Formats: sequence, C-alpha cells, structure tokens
Amino acid sequence: MMSKTDAMIEKVKALVNAPSCCAEAKEAGNNWLEAVNTEKRDEAAEKLIAEIEADIIPIDWLIKFAGSEDGQKVFGAEKAAGIEDAGLFIASTQDDNTNLLLAQIASRIFHVSQVYARLDDTGRHQLVTDLPVKPISLYDLSADDYGRLAETVSREVAV
Repeated sequence: MMSKTDAMIEKVKALVNAPSCCAEAKEAGNNWLEAVNTEKRDEAAEKLIAEIEADIIPIDWLIKFAGSEDGQKVFGAEKAAGIEDAGLFIASTQDDNTNLLLAQIASRIFHVSQVYARLDDTGRHQLVTDLPVKPISLYDLSADDYGRLAETVSREVAV
C-alpha cells in the first residue's frame, strides 16, 4: 500500500506534468517536490495549496463566463458557431474532467438536447445525475453497444 506522502508525490507530479498546468502551479509543485523530505516541506505545501486555490474556478462561474460577451471574446464566437443547432454532443477526450466540463457547457450554455460524456472512472457517473448528460463508460460498453452508439451518432449527424 502506498503511503500518503507517496500518493501526494504522485498527484503533484501529475499536476506539474499536465499540459494545462500554469507556470505558477508548476513552480509551486516542483518546489514542494524538492522540499518534501526537508524542513521546508510545510512552507512549500502552504504555497502549493494557495496556488491551487487561486487557480480553481467553480464550474458554474466558468459556464456563466463562457456564455458571456467577454467569454465569447476569449473563446471566440466562431468556435461556438453552430453548436446551438446541434442535436447531439459527445465529449470523448481521454480526460474525465475535460469531458465533464465540455458536456456541461454543451448542456447548460448551448442547450444541446442529447449530451454524452465519456467517463472512464465509473465513480464519476454520479456527477451527472442531475444534468441532462448521459455518461459513457468504454469499459462498460460491449463492442456491439459501442458500434450501435456510433451508428446512431453517425445517422443523427448526417441528418
């Protein structure tokens, strides 16, 4: 069994290696990794926690911002062009968090009627129970189920 410190080291390494990690969080994470077995560990941990807290934006704020005029300037109106007319949206990246975010934006901002989110961690399925988002778990789908879903999607996209 992995110790709490070893588990934390793995999580911080994952954070600093994530492509979406900002320079400040990467620096704070690397500083904590260097200090983990020293007397500076607690100070580095406080700085890392403060940086992480500064970078967290609640999903409702992001969704509200993305739908605003300023959000259109940041994300580009052309990227959202046409999504209002979509009847189906599938978020199927390799990252559950990205899929959850995209699915919520499609559902809440653009009011797409059928929204699916690929969630490899089946424990996250409960996160979409109050949303009009259907979770897809590739592990739970048989090859036939996946084929039927893909066929349904291609028919609806062609319409």
